[in-house]
Amino acid sequence: MIRSYLDKLYIVIFLTILSFDLKSQTYIYDGVYVGGGFHFFNWTFDEVNYKNDNGNGLSLNVGKNLSPEMGFYIGLDDSEIYNENGKSYEATHFDIGVEVRFIEIYCKPSWPCSIAKPYFRTSRIRFRMVDSELFGKTEIKGSGVGMGLGTYLFLGYKTAINIGYTGGIIRVNEISGNDINTSSYHLAHSGRLKIGVTLFF
Repeated sequence: MIRSYLDKLYIVIFLTILSFDLKSQTYIYDGVYVGGGFHFFNWTFDEVNYKNDNGNGLSLNVGKNLSPEMGFYIGLDDSEIYNENGKSYEATHFDIGVEVRFIEIYCKPSWPCSIAKPYFRTSRIRFRMVDSELFGKTEIKGSGVGMGLGTYLFLGYKTAINIGYTGGIIRVNEISGNDINTSSYHLAHSGRLKIGVTLFF
C-alpha cells in the first residue's frame, strides 16, 4: 500500500515540476513560511512490543525566517499506524526546531538542480500515542530530539515542494492504561518521511 502511495506521489511531483520553468530564479524570503503535506511514519518501542510499525498521515508546519539561510519552525504530524495484526492506532509528533539551509550549492543556473535548496533540521519533540486495543486503552507520552535532512524544490519565487526525512529518539516517561501504569524511562525510535508544499512570504 505504501509503495502504491509513493508511486502516485512521484508522478504528481514530476508532472508539477515539468509545468514550471526550472530555470527560474529562487529566493527564500526573510519572512514567514507555511507548509503542509503527507508523511510516512515508522517507529519501534520494544517495552510495549511495537516493532517497526508503519503508518501515514498529514503534516503541518509554520516557520519564521531569520535569514534566507536559517529559520525557526513548529510542526505537527498526525499519524495513523498499523500493527502486524492489522489494527490501527494514532500517534502525534509536535516539533519545535531550527532549519539551516544550504543556499549556495554547486550548480549551474541552466541545470535542473538550480531549483534545489537542501536543508538540515534539528528539533525538540513532544510525542503522544493512543492505542485503544492495547490493554483496553494505552496512552504513551514522551519527549526527545529529532534530526533530519531534506530539500526544497522550487517551482517559482515563493512556492516549493518539500521532501525530507526526520529521525527521532524519544524518551518515554509515561505509559498509562487500564491495566498498566508506569513513569519509568524507556527509549523509542521513530522516522518520518515527508512530502508536501511550502509557501514563502
